[in-house]
Amino acid sequence: MIKTRFSVVVLSLLLFVGNFHAFGAKGNWYIGDWVSWSNFRYVTSVASDFKYLYFGTTGGVMRFNKFMRNFEDPWTTSDGLANNWVVRLYYDQPKDEVVIDTKGGISRYNLTFQKWYAGGEYAAMASNNFLPPDKYRKFFLDVGYSFVPGSDYIQDNYLQQFPVVFGYNEDNDNVWLATWGLGLALGNSLTGQMRFLNYGLDEKNVRSIYIDGQILYLGGVGFGSQAKGVTKFNRQDNSWEYWEPISNFNFYSADANVIAGDSAFIWIGTTSGLVRYSKKEKQFRTYTRSWGLWENEITALKSDGKRLWVGTTRGLNVKEPGSDTLIKVELPGLSRIEVRTIEIDSSLIWVGTDQGVFKLDLQDKSREKFVDPYGVVNSRVNCIVKSGDQIWFASRQGILMYDTKQNQYKVYSQGVDIPGGEVLQIAVHPYAVWAATTGGAAKLDRSNNVWYLYTEFDGLLNNYVKTVVLEKDYVWFGTPEGLTRFHWYVPGRIE
Repeated sequence: MIKTRFSVVVLSLLLFVGNFHAFGAKGNWYIGDWVSWSNFRYVTSVASDFKYLYFGTTGGVMRFNKFMRNFEDPWTTSDGLANNWVVRLYYDQPKDEVVIDTKGGISRYNLTFQKWYAGGEYAAMASNNFLPPDKYRKFFLDVGYSFVPGSDYIQDNYLQQFPVVFGYNEDNDNVWLATWGLGLALGNSLTGQMRFLNYGLDEKNVRSIYIDGQILYLGGVGFGSQAKGVTKFNRQDNSWEYWEPISNFNFYSADANVIAGDSAFIWIGTTSGLVRYSKKEKQFRTYTRSWGLWENEITALKSDGKRLWVGTTRGLNVKEPGSDTLIKVELPGLSRIEVRTIEIDSSLIWVGTDQGVFKLDLQDKSREKFVDPYGVVNSRVNCIVKSGDQIWFASRQGILMYDTKQNQYKVYSQGVDIPGGEVLQIAVHPYAVWAATTGGAAKLDRSNNVWYLYTEFDGLLNNYVKTVVLEKDYVWFGTPEGLTRFHWYVPGRIE
């Protein structure tokens, strides 16, 4: 974490002694302050101790509690791994350490002292728990999956094939199957049945986070190819569900720019239309230009409980309750304007675009451009957030706070006050303002008017933070490498 006060920047330098620097958690935080999830569906290795099974993946280490029979928080670079791509790992019983060989070097976690160490030697002993193909191919997989005859692949109903990496016996009747792309399957040798266990993200590039009670909906846009699916994470039972277009009718694309919701529906703004998921019917429907959209690519969503306001790359739409038509909203003097963010303030609709901010009054039906005296919101505006009587704007120039009651402004300039890069999103709390930037997560301590910067050194999976969502004492970040939760509000903590 980097602390700044106006133009003064204080940097803390850490001295590493050899390859054996020890820390409880990364960046001198407590274990559990930072927890991250990525795509864990590409499994590389496995290790076991008395209590846990450790599965190495391309996104970190999954930890399965043998006694509780569930997954616990994974290990990633947020904790102390040198790199999230795990090549191999093993349990060193004499030292009570899990030794993890990653693409960035060796990391070791001492279970006795609960500390991470960097470096060391990799000296694993051969395990007799691995199964030959003829042993695990006897199992019956979940409906829709089958072993490909004469090969070490699994095929689904859509003819997608996934390599089997290994089979592993858990010193009892439980047998694990590790795959490259489907994650893990757990079977029982007595019943001969095997089922897949979802855990982690379907698309690791998290651009949007929507919290609906105990459920998180997570979406993003794929790198070089289309996103595979939207992830539904139910924290109440620690279950993970993947919504994929390939297996759902009327769900055209999972490349999600934004996710919103109301009591009846989950709305997903994709690059190919507006997707509606009915919570009751558990069915999808996609709206496109045929239904009135300015453009198929959805860039912003906001629900007031009745109407749904929809931003596209060419303009603003609104969907009235009970109607399937999306009404085009004309903005004064402009056409083909990209809507980047929408906020609702009673009867006022604030619309942030690539050409500034527009204000729509639903009472008097007026529409006008909002101009601040400092020019902060006169160009591209990325985010608008209402907090009490204040409206907060994030733009290329920085952050503007507008007090609607006092008619006062407060400016935080990009690169002068705000550390990191361009502010993409903001989340406002009475004590702090969080900013997702292209160079880390920035936090404003409102009582002291001091900015802090949190980076990969602290626990982020990537410094390019695309989205930020506050939830009580926790803050959630979406990055190109996955989802991160930070326990930010701890009374008495000195930063």
